[in-house]
Amino acid sequence: MKRLTSLILAALCVVSMVSMVSAAGGTAAPTAVEQAKIQATAYAVIDDTTSPERQAEIYAARNRLIFGDQAWTVDGAVRVFNLKTGVSEKVPEFYDLFPADWEIPAGPTAQNVDFMIETVSTAASNVSFNGNVKIPLASSSDYNTPPLFSFNYPGEDNGPVGVYVSSFPGTHYNAGFLNQDTGKGAGWVPSLKVGESGCALVDYSLYTRYGAIVSVDSGSAMGRVKVDYVSNLGDVSWEDAV
Repeated sequence: MKRLTSLILAALCVVSMVSMVSAAGGTAAPTAVEQAKIQATAYAVIDDTTSPERQAEIYAARNRLIFGDQAWTVDGAVRVFNLKTGVSEKVPEFYDLFPADWEIPAGPTAQNVDFMIETVSTAASNVSFNGNVKIPLASSSDYNTPPLFSFNYPGEDNGPVGVYVSSFPGTHYNAGFLNQDTGKGAGWVPSLKVGESGCALVDYSLYTRYGAIVSVDSGSAMGRVKVDYVSNLGDVSWEDAV
C-alpha cells in the first residue's frame, strides 16, 4: 500500500508539472484522459507474469514521461545554458523524478536526419556540427529520438559541449545527449527557446562517444542546429556553463 501511494503521488506530480509547462506556453500536453492512461500504464509493475506485449506498452508509456515535459540528467551530466545571459541552470536527477526500478533510457544509435547543409568536424573544433536539418517529431520515434550528430570527446578537456537550435519556424524545441559507449541517456531538456537556450554536456568522459539529440513536439520543419564546445557558441564562455 505504501508503494502504491508513492507511485500515485509521483504520477500526480508529473501531471502537475506537465500542466504548468503547458500553461507557461510550452509544448502541448495530452488531454486529461490520455495523460491519465499514460500515467497508469507507465507506473504499472513489471514482473515475471507480465507478457512481452504488456511490457512493450509499459516501456512506451514510460518513454512518454521520461522524454516529456520534465528535464532530467544522470549524475549532473547536462545543464541548460542561456546564450544571451551566459547563465546555466542545473536540472533534476533522473532518480529524483522517477522510481528506482525504472531504467535510465537506452537511446537509439541510428541517425535518421534529412541534411540540407552541414559543416562537420571543422578545424576549430573536432566536435562541431553546424547545419540545416529537418528536426524530427518526438512522437515519430516513440519519444526516443536518435542522435542527429555523434562525436568522440577527445583525450583532452576542452570544456562542455552544447547543442542548440539557432533558427526554426517554431519557438521551442527539445534537446539532450546520449552516451553512445554505454548506450544510456545522459540528460534531456524539453521546451528550450529557439535561438536563446540550449542543452550543455558539462560532465563528460574523455575518449567517449556521445550523440546530440534534437526534436520538436509539433510542426516538424527545417531548422539550423549547432553543436560545439560551449566556448565556441555565441558570446558564452564555457566557464559560465559549469
